[in-house]
Parts: sequence; C-alpha cells; structure tokens
Amino acid sequence: MNNIYLIGFMGAGKTAVARTLSEMTKKEKVDTDDIITKRVGKSISDIFSEDGEEYFRKVEREVVSSLTAENDLSCLRRRCD
Repeated sequence: MNNIYLIGFMGAGKTAVARTLSEMTKKEKVDTDDIITKRVGKSISDIFSEDGEEYFRKVEREVVSSLTAENDLSCLRRRCD
C-alpha cells in the first residue's frame, strides 16, 4: 500500500505539498474532496449545509477507506472542523 496521506486544515498547503510529493515520488495525486463532490454530486459547502458534517465525514471515511486499497497515491484530506 505505500500511500501518503496529507491531513490538515483548509489553506494549510496540502495541495502544494501533494503536488511536490507526487513529482518527487511519481505517485498519483488524489484529492478526496474532488472524489466526494463527484460521488455525491454536490460541492463540499452544499454537502455541509444540506446534509451536515456527520454525513460528509461518513462519505469521507468511505472514500479514504477505498483509497487504502490503491497503491502509490499521494492523498489529500481536508479537516473542516
């Protein structure tokens, strides 16, 4: 599994770090928020306002869990609390 997960607050620089890590390690860069918005069909802010944080975290856990089966990823996960 050799994945790298970046966890932190919005605006902390995870995207920039992931881009650099992806280039350095030749791992694919994956943003969990992008996967969540595609899966749910709503923006993150709409998910929070319409469905609540608990629902967002549930979907986020499912996405992260599914990514753990993949190899050589550099994954971003935002903390919005």
